[in-house]
Amino acid sequence: MSTYAVRLGRSSLERGVLLDTSAIFGALDEDDQWHQRAARGFHLLSQEQRPLYVTSITIAETHGLIVSRLDDLIGLAWLDNLTGMNVEHHLPDDHRQVLEVLRRNMGRAYSYGDAFSFLVMQRVGIHLAYTFDRHFQEYGWEIFPGPLP
Repeated sequence: MSTYAVRLGRSSLERGVLLDTSAIFGALDEDDQWHQRAARGFHLLSQEQRPLYVTSITIAETHGLIVSRLDDLIGLAWLDNLTGMNVEHHLPDDHRQVLEVLRRNMGRAYSYGDAFSFLVMQRVGIHLAYTFDRHFQEYGWEIFPGPLP
C-alpha cells in the first residue's frame, strides 16, 4: 500500500487520482522510458481501488499518441476500456480559466492540456496526479505514487 493510502482519508475525492498522458502511454508502450514504473503504478492504483479521473483533452492527446506511435487497434482498444473512469469534460468557461493559468505561469511551458488538468483537479477537489510530467509537481500537485526523481 502506498504512503498516500495510509495518509489520505477514505473519501472518494481524497483518494482520487488524475491520470495524465505520460503515465497512460508509458504503461502501454513497452519501449517508453517510463514503462516499468508506469505499469507498477497502475497495478498499485488497481490494488488500492482508487477512483480514476481523466480529462477529455487527455483522452484525445493520449489516443493521438497511441495511433501515431503504436497502432490504430491499440488506440481503439484503449478507448473501449475507459469504462469506470471519471471523464471530466471541457465546460463553457474553461477556456478563459485555462488562459488565466497559462498567463499567470508564462515561461513555464505548461501546455493547454496541463493547464486544463490543473483546473479540473481544482474543480473536482483531487490533489494527486499520476504523471511523469514535472509540470504537475512544479504547480504544486502531489504525484502518485511519490515525487518524481
